[in-house]
Amino acid sequence: MRKVKIIIAGVGGQGVVFLSRLLAEAAVQAGEPLISYESHGMAMRGGSVSCHLKIGGFQSPLIAAGEADVLLLLAAEELPHVQHLLKDDGRLFVNGEEAGKDGGKGQISLVPASAMALEHNLPRAVNLIVAGFAAAHSDFPYSVDQLRAALEKMPAKETIRAANIAALELGCQVGL
Repeated sequence: MRKVKIIIAGVGGQGVVFLSRLLAEAAVQAGEPLISYESHGMAMRGGSVSCHLKIGGFQSPLIAAGEADVLLLLAAEELPHVQHLLKDDGRLFVNGEEAGKDGGKGQISLVPASAMALEHNLPRAVNLIVAGFAAAHSDFPYSVDQLRAALEKMPAKETIRAANIAALELGCQVGL
């Protein structure tokens, strides 16, 4: 059984919690056990939000410093708050056009998801663009097909589901 530790971070209103639920649904569909933790109780629109997901046979949901295999950052300004959680050889997917002055550890991949969301009239889908971008990389635990299947299983109006899938596929195209 594979074991993967993922942290999703951003600010309130970006869909951090939705994205964690999408990855949880993908894990369930893949028959993988998972445990998660959401830190959003004190967050308001614009405040820090993060979710920890552990896929595999784990007992505790929290991810300690230096243990995350993957970081998904929906807001580049959250990097200083969570980068210490990434393994030295971890993978970092960031919504942004530059990583900042301190490249830090791990392999960083940037996607201008905010700009892409506005350009394609998908302003609330930054999270799915980042997810699709990450899913295009072989070291991300789920493929875009698995994430699409999970999206199709989640409750949503058909117009919202179509927009979500379009955003996921847009991110994937950029990631290829």
